[in-house]
Amino acid sequence: MFTSGFFEPSPVTIERRGIVSTWAFFGPEHLMWLAACALCGSALVLLYQRLPGDANGHSPRRRMRLAVAAVPLVLLLSQDLAMVATNTFTVSWWPLHSCNLCELLCLVYALLPASVPGHGLKPLIGEVLFTLGLTGAAFALLFPGWYYCDAWSWPSLCGFAEHSLIIVFVIMLLVSGELQPRLQDLWKAVLFSAACAAAARVFNARFGTNFFFVSSPMLGTPLVAFEQVLGNPGYLVPFAALVIALWWGEHLLWDALHARRAHQKRA
Repeated sequence: MFTSGFFEPSPVTIERRGIVSTWAFFGPEHLMWLAACALCGSALVLLYQRLPGDANGHSPRRRMRLAVAAVPLVLLLSQDLAMVATNTFTVSWWPLHSCNLCELLCLVYALLPASVPGHGLKPLIGEVLFTLGLTGAAFALLFPGWYYCDAWSWPSLCGFAEHSLIIVFVIMLLVSGELQPRLQDLWKAVLFSAACAAAARVFNARFGTNFFFVSSPMLGTPLVAFEQVLGNPGYLVPFAALVIALWWGEHLLWDALHARRAHQKRA
């Protein structure tokens, strides 16, 4: 069942034909996937907005948060089990990428009770999801790391669905007002991400992996150009600067949108 066809695990595909893409970034198949993710994601956000607010711990919104947070982990587990079944689940396939971490954080956030704004674990997780979660998932959708799998395969479906649902989860919280990112909290996400990246760099050196893409840039991404100019680890400097700039801009954009909404309500 797992050795060929629709459910073929990623490492089996690599063993069979190497790391060769059968579809291009922003080609017809990629654009179709992005359109499907955008349509389905928008529908989920609209559905969440229509649900009753959190009057108690078992509200429809809380159940939907749990479902949206759990599905990516179920999809991830399905791929891991397929690799275990084919004896291809090596350390390189452990779920230790930044988006895997954000998938777990989504579930933790959904399980935690409401917290006082600005205090507790929930605001910290929310800040990480707003920054690392949104940009990491968006980057993965634009430059899919599973490009060597068939476009219409289970690994591709899981890849697009998992990363889309991270974005959906965060946007659900933003549009409902449950998550209120603050620019003054950006340093927390930067410090958290830097610590994770440093740990990943050490882990990668020990096991020959490339989690967080801090040991070498992913092929086909702008990070390759940084490495060609600055070498390795030199490419990490513009990589980090670009990430922080994106997060800063993300906060400024959100603050502007939030201020505009508040002005419209007062008018």
